[in-house]
Amino acid sequence: MEKYWWNNMHQNVIDYVKSCDRCQRAKQNCNPNRPPLNKNAPVGRFDRWHIDVLGPLTKSPDGYEYVLLVVDAFSRWCEGFPMKTQNAKEIAENLYNGVVTRYGSPRVLCSDRGQAFLSKIVKAICEIFQITQHHTSSYHPNTNGTVERQNHTLAQSLRTYCNESHDKWPSLIPSIMMAFRRSVSSATVAHTIAHQNEAVNKEKDKVRHDEKAKTQTFAVGDLVLIKVHKFPTGMSRKLCDKAEGPYHIEEIGPNHTYALRRQSDQKKHKSLMNATNLQLYTRPEPVRQRLTVHPPNQNDPPEPDSDTESLEDDAEIQDAHDNVVQPPPPTRH
Repeated sequence: MEKYWWNNMHQNVIDYVKSCDRCQRAKQNCNPNRPPLNKNAPVGRFDRWHIDVLGPLTKSPDGYEYVLLVVDAFSRWCEGFPMKTQNAKEIAENLYNGVVTRYGSPRVLCSDRGQAFLSKIVKAICEIFQITQHHTSSYHPNTNGTVERQNHTLAQSLRTYCNESHDKWPSLIPSIMMAFRRSVSSATVAHTIAHQNEAVNKEKDKVRHDEKAKTQTFAVGDLVLIKVHKFPTGMSRKLCDKAEGPYHIEEIGPNHTYALRRQSDQKKHKSLMNATNLQLYTRPEPVRQRLTVHPPNQNDPPEPDSDTESLEDDAEIQDAHDNVVQPPPPTRH
């Protein structure tokens, strides 16, 4: 500002910095979106199960590396099944043998968008027993928070009690599950009280959450960047871009989710994205080619504009040329 000035200089600088492509991709988003909380509908006992996979853990002598954790949304009754893999077949077998045959067919099965949960065999079991599948939006585990929180507690319990070689953890699962279930006893009186208070508590949770809610409203056609969650193998996540894109909003989904299409190749994103993973993208501003020298002291006479001065000089030259007396043409005899 000591050397240069032009009209709207301050706003031009803000717009130029804000539209920097590298900054938008590489820097942490300082204004993340926090949409208002959406409440799940109240359900009865064993009506809705939340499922997730914990692992990979240290491989046991029997070949187990994963735990399938299932939690009842109402009573918080939980079951844990050690698994050797996390493929769809093994998950489907545990769901059928450990949940459906023991507690009956639930109305809703809630999970993230893992490949196994989206597989045809899990979908087939749900169709046979008339179970509705609910999936979280991509990289938004809050929807499945019931089992995500229990997964954290299960990992903490295993870490506390497992042996030094970390390979005896499958034998601890039954005892840990018993402790979890004792803390959420299925007594009828407790269920009645819980059912009566659930709606009230959910409303309190929503009010507390929404006090800090900050939602960026996106419209169809807006350009956005997506927060990066997966990084190339062997690359430091500290040095990788924080966001990728841009994508344009193609459709507005439910509960602050959006259907996206990549701008570069027009490929549609495979699933809806929650607003928490999006940030508005600003097209880079072109570099200004001309700058005006800072205005002189007001007491000094104004300097003529270079373009105007050039035009006036051209006019004077033309007038001088027109006023030159031309010699008469030679007379032909």
